Amino acid sequence: MNIISEYAFATEALMSEIMIVSAEVTRLREIAAATGPRPTDGVNVQSGGGSDRTGGSAIKIVDMERQLVRTGAELSEVIQLMQEAIRTLPSPKERTVLSLKYISRLTHEDIAGLIGKSERQEYRIHQAAVSHLNQRSGEPRVRALRKKCQNVMECHCMADRPAVL
Repeated sequence: MNIISEYAFATEALMSEIMIVSAEVTRLREIAAATGPRPTDGVNVQSGGGSDRTGGSAIKIVDMERQLVRTGAELSEVIQLMQEAIRTLPSPKERTVLSLKYISRLTHEDIAGLIGKSERQEYRIHQAAVSHLNQRSGEPRVRALRKKCQNVMECHCMADRPAVL
């Protein structure tokens, strides 16, 4: 697998995990709001006197929010490593195209418009940049990116791992 494929796979896995966990946090908050203690229930709200189910949901929400922070930090680290790897390329055009594609997440069509080239010309620049980046696999910044992406794939993409912890 080339470095770009590894990066794309790792970032997609992390973003997918963030979306799944965020949706679950929202769902749990809605359930907690609907089933939580109300002042008219005769429950002392200030003492935190909700049911065990509500308390369990609150703990799960906190744990999942911590997971979101960790996953977001990991995604930021992968993106930062990609930016550093892109900076190793000698061609400003190649650096620009890869940054727009993999950091800003633009389409080839949008990038072509921004750099004033045809989509075909932009794609050739992209392919050359990918090739040059793969040739730099011995460069410390590229090695760091590859190692981090492989770690993400091992930790976040195992089939037997539940989507939500």
